[in-house]
Amino acid sequence: MMKQAPSDVVEPHTSAHGLDPRQLGRGARMHLHKDAEGHWYFRSERQSQRVIYGAIALVPMGASLFMSLVLKGNEAVIYGVCAALLLPLALVMLGYREHLVFAPGNLVRRRSFWGRGEKDIERWPAGSVSLVAEPVVQLDKGCWLSVEAGKRLSRYSIGEEAETLTLAKLLAAQTGAMAMERISEYPKARPIQAAGAFDGEMAPDRHPDAALGADGKADSNPAVQTAFARVRGSFWRALLPLPVFIALGTLLLWLGY
Repeated sequence: MMKQAPSDVVEPHTSAHGLDPRQLGRGARMHLHKDAEGHWYFRSERQSQRVIYGAIALVPMGASLFMSLVLKGNEAVIYGVCAALLLPLALVMLGYREHLVFAPGNLVRRRSFWGRGEKDIERWPAGSVSLVAEPVVQLDKGCWLSVEAGKRLSRYSIGEEAETLTLAKLLAAQTGAMAMERISEYPKARPIQAAGAFDGEMAPDRHPDAALGADGKADSNPAVQTAFARVRGSFWRALLPLPVFIALGTLLLWLGY
């Protein structure tokens, strides 16, 4: 039997059409939002990454601006140029908006700049969209909620298994998407309604580590290896801006500043 959901999770008998983030767990309240037209949406991973890069760019920009004010001559000019180049980069990154909006009958990828000039980039029929609850590979507990439409569009850390399954079922019922899970037979995706009853703990045969062979080595199944690579890839994407700032620091050192 699935263990009882925490008190801040919507109970199974709650109407899907009464879905309200204030009734869900902290992870759902953080990621699930409602726009001015009353449509539910998630911020995409791409937006989160670019906002992080923009925040990182503010650090050397601020340092360069400060040095351009306290120094004189060529040094001040060089730091001023660096600050002038980093400022628009930071503003563009921080102002990037990309939402996955559950419009009536469709999932829409919508982009804008600081909330202005909204433009629909891609659109998928709601029936082809899957909301997939899957375990967090690096941890012994917790689940991702992946939004998929033939490919993974984005994913979000919602919380415990019960919270993630509840959100997937309620949001799917309200938007027309499919509620799926990769918990009972990882990495195979199955409809939540057909998943059967299982408790909320990560059973040894359902945890991603079960994909390891009896000798403790990685399973040779390419599908399993591909699933793990897809889950773990986001860490390396977060490191992409580092070479840029390393090159900038090397240039300043080479110039003697």
